[in-house]
Amino acid sequence: MIQIESIHIEEFRGIRNLDLTFGSTSFVIYGPNGSGKSGVVDAIDFALTGNIARLAGTGTGNLNLQRHGPHVHCRDNPAAAKVAMTVRDPTTGEQAVLRRSVNTARTCTLEPDTPAMRAAIERAQQHPELTLSRREIIKYILVEAGKRAEEVQTLLKLGRIDEIRKVFKTARSKTSSARDRTKSEENAAEEAMCRHLDLTELLNTEMAREVNSRRTTLGLDPLSAITLETDLRAGVDVEGFQQPFDKNSSLRDVQALSDRLTNTTALTTAVNDLRNVLEELADDPEILLSLQQHSFIDKGLQLVSENVCPLCDTEWENMEKLRTYLAEKLARSNAADVLQHRVQTVASSVVQELREVCELIRATQPHVANFGTAELPHRLQGWLDDLATFEAKLDTVESTVDQESRLAGDPLAIPPSMVAGLAALLETLRAKPGQTGPDRDFPSSGLSDHCSRALDPNPPCSSRSRKDCGGTGNGECRLSDVLRRSR
Repeated sequence: MIQIESIHIEEFRGIRNLDLTFGSTSFVIYGPNGSGKSGVVDAIDFALTGNIARLAGTGTGNLNLQRHGPHVHCRDNPAAAKVAMTVRDPTTGEQAVLRRSVNTARTCTLEPDTPAMRAAIERAQQHPELTLSRREIIKYILVEAGKRAEEVQTLLKLGRIDEIRKVFKTARSKTSSARDRTKSEENAAEEAMCRHLDLTELLNTEMAREVNSRRTTLGLDPLSAITLETDLRAGVDVEGFQQPFDKNSSLRDVQALSDRLTNTTALTTAVNDLRNVLEELADDPEILLSLQQHSFIDKGLQLVSENVCPLCDTEWENMEKLRTYLAEKLARSNAADVLQHRVQTVASSVVQELREVCELIRATQPHVANFGTAELPHRLQGWLDDLATFEAKLDTVESTVDQESRLAGDPLAIPPSMVAGLAALLETLRAKPGQTGPDRDFPSSGLSDHCSRALDPNPPCSSRSRKDCGGTGNGECRLSDVLRRSR
């Protein structure tokens, strides 16, 4: 920000001719009423912005710069009203003279006009809080201590802070939702891989053993390690390749979905927690309205400067009663905001459970399409679409409230005969021969001598703590941890 070294004022406002030196330091202008104190402030405002804040805005009537900027003796000669202000850029130490005339208020001259000094002037012009009215200052002094921060924002014309804060809040909410969705997809992918390889956890050595046992069956060279860049299909001629029937993997996928439908403890707990919070909303129907009005009331409270409500133009007995009323409504909406956060937090747990079921459905769909009854694939897809729609409706408080009846019934809305259809599919899959025998599609354990020599069964772990090793403490790392570190 620039500093004012000195100012020269001619025929401007109530000043005929005046020179003041400020020395690039803070200064105070004082004197009796009518001595021209406000004229000096107006001159500084005019020199920088080409305008006088006190002549613009509500309550100024027909006042304008051309008519009321010049001294009364030069009312018809706006070219005579001039201000020359010497300013200093504290960053570079440069000084320059800024000149402006009421006759050509929109333009100014700067000597010397260097890029650095021009940029400093432009930065100063971007701050409309350059001059403050007596009413604005008194309002700040008299406000309650707890509300002073809000008044400072209003006083310094920083209303956009609330707008920016809301933008950031919305961005944080969307980012958080995307993060949760990505985390859910990551967990689902890990679970699917565990089911496919018949592992309880994705450890480096265990995964390498199972993958290489399958590669040995295919006559492929074993992989020395499993990393983010590892291509599990390396060496496989994928052109014209058809995915073989993996009986054990298919059984595990379908069984996982079937088990989830019979064990809904986690979902029931999350739904009950959500319904309890929604009951609090039901006990106070006006709280949703308060939530919707939060930003509206907050803005209105900031704009109160007289005994007339800025939101509805209703005249009050006095300004203090109006402020008290709006403050009480704002406090109520703040409480609603807290409750909104609780609803969204608890609803996210329900959403997480629904997403996990959806991922299990997606993993089951190929097996249903290949070996299920004719109508089962359509029922499964319709169910998946319904769960995805239900999940989306738990995004806001208002839409979540609308789902109360479904939450009170069967949140999963399992289609009729779905459980029986999955049970029949399991029986069909069990009756299928595996690729390498009646019960196995690939050997699930044990390495050939060649693979045993190629792989170190206990590769050194790069982790330095038990926690980094997934709590195994035996030098093995979970693949997911390795992948995260690789990212």
